[in-house]
Amino acid sequence: MNEYIELVKKWLADPRSTTQEELNNNRDLASLEMQVEEDAQTSAFMAATFAVEGDTLKAAKYVDEYENLTSGLRVKYEEGATVSVYDKGMEAFQSGDYTVALATFTSLADTGDACAQLNLGIMHGYGQGVPKSFETAVAWFQLAADQGNADAQFSLGVSYAYGEGVIQNDQTAVVWYTLAAEQGNASGQHGLALMYETGKGVTQDNHAAEKWYYKAAVQGHGDAQYSLGHLIQAKGMGLQLNYDSARYWYTLSAEQGFASAQFGLGFMFANGLGVPQSYETAVKWFTLAAEQGLDVAQSALESM
Repeated sequence: MNEYIELVKKWLADPRSTTQEELNNNRDLASLEMQVEEDAQTSAFMAATFAVEGDTLKAAKYVDEYENLTSGLRVKYEEGATVSVYDKGMEAFQSGDYTVALATFTSLADTGDACAQLNLGIMHGYGQGVPKSFETAVAWFQLAADQGNADAQFSLGVSYAYGEGVIQNDQTAVVWYTLAAEQGNASGQHGLALMYETGKGVTQDNHAAEKWYYKAAVQGHGDAQYSLGHLIQAKGMGLQLNYDSARYWYTLSAEQGFASAQFGLGFMFANGLGVPQSYETAVKWFTLAAEQGLDVAQSALESM
């Protein structure tokens, strides 16, 4: 535990050299290591006791327990400490204390923590506590994505789709969206579906788009719910037109506050598409969409 004492000595020599966050983390890590050492000592004592009693099975059991505690199971405690530190970083980030969040995530990211690497990418991408830099964001996303982090894979897909921090490349965007989507990441599934619907980076395929929109929509992804409803109601193009299904998905999205879905519902009621025509209900949905700044909804209201 010398490293913990060294930090305290550093603080004693110059209190300004060490932050309160570092002191808190130092204490937590020391406490966790102490737990490991105490458990290991107990196992060693039990092994020695059963050896004296001639009980080979129990002695062997505690020998194994001792070795696990001093080697493999130590990782369990270290991971517990990492989670604790990460949670503190997230608390700081969510409260807007980007200085502490940045320091915490950087410390964890340097040890290979994929979630921390992802969050650093987000902070650099939005300029939260650091100068905005898509290039730096992509570098962090790449490190996390290479470890299989689905959110980072999706973020890389966005970066390549829009050319943010990298040369725009639809095919590469599809690769990353697919990796995220296949892990069940709803945003990745929505991104992949959009590529299939528009034929960017892949052969245009409404059936594949419908498949991936659906997978995201059933997870509650509002954009995907709207997109699925719109694909069914407006696009057709090889898909079976089903106004009931379109209205169902529009409604789920609209109730989450998505303006485009609110407009879609208004359009269906205004024109009696799969529902009894109702200008009153149409106005309700057009108004909600217009209040969010959707120009086409405002135009629809003015024409009624």
